[in-house]
Amino acid sequence: MKKTFLGLAILGFFATNVQAKEVCNTIKECQNLKTKVNERLAELQKDVTPELTEILETNVSWFKAKEICQDEGMRLPTPRELALVSQRLGAQGISETQKDGYELIKAKDSEGNLDYFYFNSKGYNRPATVHGHYFIWSSTVHSIYAYSLDGVYGNIYNSVLNNTLATAVRCVR
Repeated sequence: MKKTFLGLAILGFFATNVQAKEVCNTIKECQNLKTKVNERLAELQKDVTPELTEILETNVSWFKAKEICQDEGMRLPTPRELALVSQRLGAQGISETQKDGYELIKAKDSEGNLDYFYFNSKGYNRPATVHGHYFIWSSTVHSIYAYSLDGVYGNIYNSVLNNTLATAVRCVR
């Protein structure tokens, strides 16, 4: 997953710089080109949004959530995957660089590699379904916490591992 995003970022940078040198004659032309590149990058990012199961169980600890996914032959989603779900629901989403309003998420990818990114939930549209009522556990644990996606506000938060209040399990297929 991280390699895909790195590839997208490189593609966007390369496309912007190469096309800008060949196409842009005015600032407005360059701004239009940048907008088109960003729109295409957003389209490509949507294609890599993970396929999550529906909610399999509610009011469970992180330990139970992990067990449920393993029993199904799946795994808990990474924080980045949950951020992509939030982004698909209207959140401003992920940035690989620091920006105003974005918070640093220090996570791990599905292979256990460090995966740091910035996230902003502004614009998130809470789903009317049951998903909009729970914190969805992620796979990344640090100390006595794990990241989770807040279904109400679309934020990525730290939740205590043994918390069972308003928590739910969705797994990655």
